[in-house]
Amino acid sequence: MSGTVGNSLIETQNEKGIVTFTVDGQDIKLSPSIIRNNLVNGNGKVTDQEILYFLGLCQARKLNPFVKDVYLIKFGDNAAQMVVSKDVLERRAIKNPLYRGKKVGIFVAGKDGELLKREHTILLKNETLVGAWCEVYREGWNHPAKVEVNYDEYVGRKKDGEINSQWNSKPVTMLVKVAKAQALREAFIEDLQGMYEAEELEKDIPGIKEAMDKPTIPEDLRDIMNETAEILEGKKEKEDVVNIL
Repeated sequence: MSGTVGNSLIETQNEKGIVTFTVDGQDIKLSPSIIRNNLVNGNGKVTDQEILYFLGLCQARKLNPFVKDVYLIKFGDNAAQMVVSKDVLERRAIKNPLYRGKKVGIFVAGKDGELLKREHTILLKNETLVGAWCEVYREGWNHPAKVEVNYDEYVGRKKDGEINSQWNSKPVTMLVKVAKAQALREAFIEDLQGMYEAEELEKDIPGIKEAMDKPTIPEDLRDIMNETAEILEGKKEKEDVVNIL
């Protein structure tokens, strides 16, 4: 995972190690313990460094993990991955006043093996998908950011090597998303650096989509649940629940 985070974490931490920042008008509070106990997906044990990087990424890119803007995923001893949810990259690019749109398309194999570039994303039944492309336009640039990706480099597979259901049923949609994400990041790296979509990582991390399906508990609801659990365990008086709810 590429990218860096700034030193502002230290500046915004309080005595409990909680970092507070604002996303879309909402105050988000994160700490290493909150992340470790609530926001890790997969079966691996995250390191302190991975926790801090995730915290820094959320703060620097203004991502709210409680509403699944971004996921921290760890399998076994592999490096943890920080994955943004569907369309986060494009939404961020659209908000940039320099964004001037994009074009997408696919590459297919012709009858004689030649490479054909399509200005659309329609794949006929008798055609073979080879790749996808995207061009992102930015004001002030003489040329758009152009990206071309190969199908074989990104197709998602199960652990047994079989193509997974999403890539098997929607190969064009999935591959175009990869091309689009890379082109958007290249055009607006100052806003999107360090942000990757699941489709870009599926080949190297089988099961990443399933890991993202883990429920995320919003911070305010988690506090209520903790208080209610204490009441049920007899640690608090029942009257307290009225004040909580």
